[in-house]
Amino acid sequence: MELYPQGFNTRSSNRQRIISFGFSVLPTPMGWPDSVQYCKNMTLELISISSTQFQTQVYQKVVQTKSSRVQDMWIGMRRSSQTGDWYWLNRDPVQATDWGVDEPGGVNDGQCAIMSQNSSTNFDWRDEDCCKAAYPICYSEPVLFLV
Repeated sequence: MELYPQGFNTRSSNRQRIISFGFSVLPTPMGWPDSVQYCKNMTLELISISSTQFQTQVYQKVVQTKSSRVQDMWIGMRRSSQTGDWYWLNRDPVQATDWGVDEPGGVNDGQCAIMSQNSSTNFDWRDEDCCKAAYPICYSEPVLFLV
């Protein structure tokens, strides 16, 4: 399964498609700031999951690729320390979310968003201390080359 953002058309007529994108659940847990930097060093970004359709695709991909030891994964959402509002690192609007019960907590609870797999196919998000060690999900938008 390929990960495409909402509205991305993978069909082309009479031309060969080459689609380039990156998706990786990294093998080493780290804090949120280190996760952001690690993804940048790989010319990727901490994943922003801003649509329901993309959430479903990401969840399916994580189920396919992850090991049983990976439970908590950083995503590219953070709470503003000035306003308390949540924002995506890629600047997409925060619309479709998948917060767990009673999440997110108050401004003093956690500033970074973590995604947890709570069963074989169910996920939810929660706010968490940004220093907690979790596995980053790095991603790059697909690029379509027609040849």
